[in-house]
Amino acid sequence: MFESIKHFVATLFERNHPEEKPVRNEMLVRSHSFKQGYQKWLVQKKETEVLKNLYTSFTLSKLGVSGDLPIRYFSNGEQSSVLIPFIEPIGKEVLPRLQDYFRDRIMRIGYNLYVSERQIIARAGYNERVDRHILRPYVPAFSVDDMHEQLYGNIQISVNYVNDRPIFLELSAETVNALNYSAIYPFDELLEILFL
Repeated sequence: MFESIKHFVATLFERNHPEEKPVRNEMLVRSHSFKQGYQKWLVQKKETEVLKNLYTSFTLSKLGVSGDLPIRYFSNGEQSSVLIPFIEPIGKEVLPRLQDYFRDRIMRIGYNLYVSERQIIARAGYNERVDRHILRPYVPAFSVDDMHEQLYGNIQISVNYVNDRPIFLELSAETVNALNYSAIYPFDELLEILFL
């Protein structure tokens, strides 16, 4: 089943379809109403239950058991990702709120927001939209030695939509392959920081 979901997502969002027509690329700017809803969500601590379910599901998935949220974990050495699919009980607005929540938490541990962008592509019969935040580790202008800390690598948090319906949130970390960067920290550790 896992392979069929992975294959479905890969074919659904493959970037080189001959019929695709980019509609636009733009900066991701949240509306005033979204920001107000997000702040209210945080003040009411509504993220707590979702994060608890994410942590439990992530822990169970490492043991080969499915939790309440069927999250998927991918790793190939250079890049690690966790995929959180949309399910009706958590609500349509939760994935973009989680996206901003993760961005804010990651920025508190030594990251800078590199770019927030939106890409919209017209496909055969539907529109695909990808909202993403890309974060990079803070690199000081001057350092005592030539080695820079890369923490968990470059991080991307994206929410994919089909016809304005959220399909999944993907959180990924990619290693910076450069001699002047230190070894990467474990991705599981980053997920524990975000989910707890």
